[in-house]
Amino acid sequence: MRDKEVLLNHLAKRGVKGNALFLMEECAELQQALSKALRNGETNANLHEELADVLLMVLVLLRCNGISKRFVNHNLDLKVEKLLKVYDFEIQVCEGMGERALKKRTAIDKLRTGEDHD
Repeated sequence: MRDKEVLLNHLAKRGVKGNALFLMEECAELQQALSKALRNGETNANLHEELADVLLMVLVLLRCNGISKRFVNHNLDLKVEKLLKVYDFEIQVCEGMGERALKKRTAIDKLRTGEDHD
């Protein structure tokens, strides 16, 4: 078992309530780091550390609740699809390069797909 898995299993033993409290504390620390970064106009190591701390605690809570990576990935995919619609973007493959990029959809794009437009 990898070190990360050992740590996640150990932290998960604190249970949902204990880890939820730790997550809230880490979110508060991330909020402070983000506020400082915005005030100073730059990111710093503390911001990166706080982001990692929040991500770790989210992973621990997922483990505590028996939520699989597959379930999370499926829901992330659904959320991405929803956001693409909300912000009216589509994913487009750039010719010859195989790279994917966001493109703002135009009224003509919507007409081509049979969608209504405002």
